[in-house]
Amino acid sequence: MPLSREELAAVSNELAAFFPQPFHETRVVLMVVDPYHVHAYWNVRLDDLDATRRQIGPDGSHAPIVLRFYDITFVDLSRQGPHRSFDILVHGLQNNWYVHLWQDFKSYVADIGLRKPDGALVALARSNVVHTPRSAESPHYERAGVVLEADGTQRRVSDFAQGGAMPVAPRQPTPEMPRDESDSLVRQGYRRLMRVGRPGFQPAPLPALKGSQGEF
Repeated sequence: MPLSREELAAVSNELAAFFPQPFHETRVVLMVVDPYHVHAYWNVRLDDLDATRRQIGPDGSHAPIVLRFYDITFVDLSRQGPHRSFDILVHGLQNNWYVHLWQDFKSYVADIGLRKPDGALVALARSNVVHTPRSAESPHYERAGVVLEADGTQRRVSDFAQGGAMPVAPRQPTPEMPRDESDSLVRQGYRRLMRVGRPGFQPAPLPALKGSQGEF
């Protein structure tokens, strides 16, 4: 059964919601797809294009329309130029393109315009700035930290993986340990706690421990 005009209009409106709305002005927009791809779509008004060709002069009628991408990673364009650039030719009525990038974790901006014979670009519009993500974990990291010593002092270590970075844990009393040694460890732990202390802790008298050598 054929669809009515109203039903066809409803389907068209639903499908249109999934696509960018058409531009009515000269404009270019970039969208990040993944670490190595950016989707660019644009619109160029004919009167803007004709005016730019006249501005260029006799060579304007043959000047190609290009998208010029600039690598501006960690660059302030108000103070310095981009790292590098590359051009993509715009053919006919084509108004979007998936751009393959040579490296991840970069920032880009693009101009659409006419390229003069000497390579200079007369821009019609500039895009938004996009930042592509990393394709893997960052190779730059730091395993530094702070170790709290038994006496309450702090010691900074640059790499936990280095030998001797972490203090050797003291022996713990075990049922198989001789009574004299286990009592000594308990006494050392209590004295260490007294030196470090903590808010709200009130030390209590430690009862005498009797070992083989008498009380201590």
